[in-house]
Amino acid sequence: KISNWFFGSDYDEKDGFYIARDFEKIKLSDNFFLDFKSYFLLQRALKGNERVKQELYIFQNDFFLGHRLSFNDAYAMELFSGFFYDLKRDEMFYLINFSRRINDQWKFKVGYRGYQANESDNLGLSLLDGDDEVYLTLYRYF
Repeated sequence: KISNWFFGSDYDEKDGFYIARDFEKIKLSDNFFLDFKSYFLLQRALKGNERVKQELYIFQNDFFLGHRLSFNDAYAMELFSGFFYDLKRDEMFYLINFSRRINDQWKFKVGYRGYQANESDNLGLSLLDGDDEVYLTLYRYF
């Protein structure tokens, strides 16, 4: 082996040309080795990858409407609701929660979060589609 560095091209997984470095194998047992390679994807770094752009920019063209109602009373009651709508992907994220002090040391929050996605491409909120949640949180102050 002359060098641990090498160049290559792969248009299926790496979007073109790349530089890589091979590290020394670590022997775990007689039949098992651990092999590390580090890649720098030249073309992806220069021109970008459309799927990566979609993964990174899931909140680029969205509409948000929210409302917070604070009752300003001795129990610090609050009602919060919000709604995100992705105009490009036709996805929604909605939430509502209510919080209130029980006494000087205790407070609770109860709420709901819901997700709705129409595409199943493992991008944006489609990863959370159907994973709605109802929660109750109890706080104690010292």
